[in-house]
Amino acid sequence: MRQWRTARAAILLMGDSGLRREEAAHARRQDLRPIRHVALAVAGGKAVEGAAIDVEIWASTVVGKRRRQRTIPVSSATLRALRVHWIDRGDDFDTAAADLANRDSDDIDCTRQAR
Repeated sequence: MRQWRTARAAILLMGDSGLRREEAAHARRQDLRPIRHVALAVAGGKAVEGAAIDVEIWASTVVGKRRRQRTIPVSSATLRALRVHWIDRGDDFDTAAADLANRDSDDIDCTRQAR
């Protein structure tokens, strides 16, 4: 089950945010941060600015092709999956100094193609 949650977090991170394999492999927790809060109210099935729901919007800065730095959005589903993955690892997601690239000793090393 733990491997499934790890895979889900990686797939959501790449799929929702459009990360390439190498960018995802080198993503770091300290580069993931909330960028703003938005207060939303739902009226008639549509989100309307108001004060009913406080939504935190997250983004991450990654180094992409040609060593260009870019900021990508991180969905709330991806954020939840990352938090669960960190709980599985026994780490605290909210500790900003932690590094997403750290692996457990039982993880498989990256292949040459994935580097």
